[in-house]
Amino acid sequence: MFTFGLKRTYLQLNKLKNFRNHSSVSRGVQVFVKKNLLLTNSITSGAFMALGDLVEQEVEIRRGLTTAYDWTRIG
Repeated sequence: MFTFGLKRTYLQLNKLKNFRNHSSVSRGVQVFVKKNLLLTNSITSGAFMALGDLVEQEVEIRRGLTTAYDWTRIG
């Protein structure tokens, strides 16, 4: 019985510790992501597409096909 009480107390303290580890900004972002899933997925997708295009342009520059980044192509 005593060990059960200690285990339960430990679990409660662990939950409190995990809650305190997350900042209010982190919790706010988590709530925003859950409520606005389409918007966050669209932003993430756009960021990955822009990153992929930057990588492709870097490959083209190193192969000598172009001389500089085309910033209008990314946006």
